[in-house]
Amino acid sequence: MTEAMAPNENSTGHHAVDAAVASVQNAAGLSAQEQLGAYEAAHQTLREVLSSIEE
Repeated sequence: MTEAMAPNENSTGHHAVDAAVASVQNAAGLSAQEQLGAYEAAHQTLREVLSSIEE
């Protein structure tokens, strides 16, 4: 199942990917430990999305 949405100027067109990108962008203002958690969560989300793509 894909979670595509209408793309806009700052959108990839996929809700989960857009949320992961936004969380990485927002992590800049966090402590180093919180940044690590945000990056790991975004990485996991992106891996899941990529693994769900049908060839």
